Amino acid sequence: MPIYAATRDQSYRKSFPMRAADSLSSFALSDLGWLAIFNLLLFQTTIQNTTGFSFIDEAATGIAILISLFSSAWRLYQGRAGKWVHHCSFCLALLVFWGVTSNLISRVAIGCSPIIIDLYACVKFPIALVCMVAVLHERQRLYRAVEAECRFFVVVLLAFGIANLFIQIGDFGNDPRYGLRASYRFVFGHPEMLVFVCVGIVLVFARDYRRNIRWIFVALMVMCLSLRSKGIAFAAVTLLLVVSWGHRGKLSFIHVLFGALAAIAIGWDQYQYYFMSSGFARTELTKAAVQIANSYFPFGSGFGTYGSNITADSRYYSPLYFKYGLSAVYGLIPGDVSFLSDVFWPIVIGQFGWAGLILYCVMLVALILGVYRFASEGGQRLCVVLCFAFLLISSTAESAFFHPNAIYLAFCLALALVRKVPE
Repeated sequence: MPIYAATRDQSYRKSFPMRAADSLSSFALSDLGWLAIFNLLLFQTTIQNTTGFSFIDEAATGIAILISLFSSAWRLYQGRAGKWVHHCSFCLALLVFWGVTSNLISRVAIGCSPIIIDLYACVKFPIALVCMVAVLHERQRLYRAVEAECRFFVVVLLAFGIANLFIQIGDFGNDPRYGLRASYRFVFGHPEMLVFVCVGIVLVFARDYRRNIRWIFVALMVMCLSLRSKGIAFAAVTLLLVVSWGHRGKLSFIHVLFGALAAIAIGWDQYQYYFMSSGFARTELTKAAVQIANSYFPFGSGFGTYGSNITADSRYYSPLYFKYGLSAVYGLIPGDVSFLSDVFWPIVIGQFGWAGLILYCVMLVALILGVYRFASEGGQRLCVVLCFAFLLISSTAESAFFHPNAIYLAFCLALALVRKVPE
């Protein structure tokens, strides 16, 4: 015991550069490949804004699918997650069938391409998460390297974020909110993208939340500098969970209750502003989704017909926007559709109908329970709760589970679920 304790103490006394060097020195070539994929996902918004290339999340998902087909971790995943894996797979397959049937019955003229693209966007997150959990389960060294990179990165983010409150630095943010000079976005084009980035970093740290508690606080500080309500709400929920998670590390009713109350209290003003005021894109999209679900009951209008990102393309602008008067709403007008995909549940309701909404919720619950059962430690279960808590908070204001950055979160969560990481 004394020898073990001494060895452990020595490992903790290693400096940050030494720990990073130790991780990189033992890397396999495949680990370097996955580290590159992590960084591509991390900066995918910046890469897209700079080069126009927008298929990083699709490529990462495809790679994970191909490698997982030959992964031995599938058996372990199914053994831990049990029946929930099969339930999720069945519901997802049924949802695809339901959506395509909705296309055939509604006969909204949009062509095959948007249907295929939107179908993939719908199933991409659950498939990517399951496959990435399978292929990253044994990569402890990769986790340590990503953890070291995230520690360095959040320090850089915090330094520039604080400076951005007082002076203009490049194009790091200039939108004043809550009486402060500017909301912070760094190089990610929009503060909401910075929030996504920080959530992924929090998931990496929360894997060992007791040791990384100060780094989690730093990431949450950066997130709050975005001045976005969803980021502030998630920061409050994270603090609540981290300080009350306890030794056993299991989600309780008290966690759910107080976490929900914190998120609602912080985000209520924004909810009223966007969803209870006539004329706003989110309000009108929600109202029209209910009308579509009732008109096309029980199927909905089908893939690629309503609210999804593909309909922002002028070639695939949905006829439903003209039919329900959305083409005259600011942010939804043809040629100016900047707010078109700022919703999630209205997409599900409009495209799949009321029965499809229930089916999607059942699939989502099965996915959450499956991944939660796979988590073997308290910190891993905390990561699962935090990831889906953010996506549910995010689903009130953007496409959430359909969002390209959801694949980045899937990667971070899968990496946090690696088996016991040696000190």
